[in-house]
Amino acid sequence: MNNKNINKKQNKLAAVALLLTAAVIIGTVWAADSIYENQNNAKQNINEVTEGGGLDLNSLIPQDTTESLTQTQEQALTDTNDSTEQETISQTPEENYETAPAAKPSVDSLINPVSSSTITMAYSYGTDPVFSKTFNEYRSDHTGVDIAASVGEEVKCALAGKVVEIRTDPKLGKTIKIEHEGGIYTEYSNLSDDIKVIVNDNVEQGQVIGTVGTSALYESADDPHVHFALIIDGAYVDPAQYLSFN
Repeated sequence: MNNKNINKKQNKLAAVALLLTAAVIIGTVWAADSIYENQNNAKQNINEVTEGGGLDLNSLIPQDTTESLTQTQEQALTDTNDSTEQETISQTPEENYETAPAAKPSVDSLINPVSSSTITMAYSYGTDPVFSKTFNEYRSDHTGVDIAASVGEEVKCALAGKVVEIRTDPKLGKTIKIEHEGGIYTEYSNLSDDIKVIVNDNVEQGQVIGTVGTSALYESADDPHVHFALIIDGAYVDPAQYLSFN
């Protein structure tokens, strides 16, 4: 090969090398420029987030998903309120509820203090007058009922209670007063001196507390009897409404 052809070939190789070098330089510049642009964009996004107060998460969540989350939160809040209300009700002090007053002991279970069931003088305190043999007139001051009984017959407690008084009444003679629960009192008069209890004794229903006598001055002409009176809430009432004769 002559020198002329060798020179042409060398020139072509040099041109190709130059072109390759230029391409590499251009590619490098382009890549660097892209990297620089991406960095600037990233910085700009960071600045926007910082200056705007934060990233808007709602923009990243589909609208239907947001609504679903809201409904779930509302349901959770409702369940919490219901649970709190139930707990509050269960912990409400019992005293806050309205309660019925305690029932008074029933006097329907009174027993007859003596064996007879014959009333010789009815109750008339402040009501229809009854005839008194002793005074030979009708009177409206009889605070109990006179129940026929033989002198010396045992007198029994009509209802369990406590003896609170033993006295000699100027009108009704020897008298025993017994207190029962619920503001109830019973009185047994026209007794003999043979008293079987003392004040503060606790007595059971049917327990013997004394015997029939003739000590009632205002009933001295009447047939032998025990004068039995019933007091409820501080007032005399007709014992015949409650007596259960045995």
